[in-house]
Amino acid sequence: SKAGLVWLLKVLVYTGVISNTSIRAVIKLLLMLGKLVAHPYSKTVFFFQPRDGCQDIALTIDDAPSRDANLFEELLDLLLKLKVKATFMVISGNIRSDQHDRLMKRAVLEGHLLANHMVEDEPSHRYSKADFENKLSECEKAIRGYQETKKEGMFFRPPSGLMSTQMRTSLETKGYTTVLADSYSGDPAFNDPEFHIETLSRLTRPGSIIVLHSPESDNHRVQTLEILRKLIPTLKYKGFTFVTLTRLKTE
Repeated sequence: SKAGLVWLLKVLVYTGVISNTSIRAVIKLLLMLGKLVAHPYSKTVFFFQPRDGCQDIALTIDDAPSRDANLFEELLDLLLKLKVKATFMVISGNIRSDQHDRLMKRAVLEGHLLANHMVEDEPSHRYSKADFENKLSECEKAIRGYQETKKEGMFFRPPSGLMSTQMRTSLETKGYTTVLADSYSGDPAFNDPEFHIETLSRLTRPGSIIVLHSPESDNHRVQTLEILRKLIPTLKYKGFTFVTLTRLKTE
């Protein structure tokens, strides 16, 4: 059951069985094997390896902007107050109103990065090549209406984290860097801010990519605001600096 899986996840995290060290080791092994068989994830970035002594990390927010524009504004207010730059994984279909448009412009003006997360919140690994590339371009066009993006700043996160070999090839051709994460607590699955704070704090290491989801009023993703109010000061206290994916990639 879902409750049983959540309980097991919590036990594994709190006992230290799931840690960033173990996660990164598994990721490196899978990527190494993936390159031998042209696996869909063989070019996917889960974390960056910063220079020695660098404590930079990237906070990424999926499904931006929030369908509830007021909550997205509250999120921007919080990040501004805490002096954090984030990378927003944009679902262009969520830009539904003048308020959304204004907030997207504000996000870029305040130093946040916009990245491609497609047009709709649905897996894209079963799209035809033409459909995938059309929707990728549609979201890219929407993003370019707010920011100029150089090749090193073109990032893509697959909806639901699902990739296909066809997607990987198209993304490579178009110059995208595909990113997932090494610091993720499954926040869409259950409502428990303290667990998410504890888990993300334990998993984050220099070069980590953290994932949370845009707050919404009709589900428990509103917890993102509470999580960030505590998580950001916790990670700053540990010496980490929040930067965009572009900055983390080029260091």
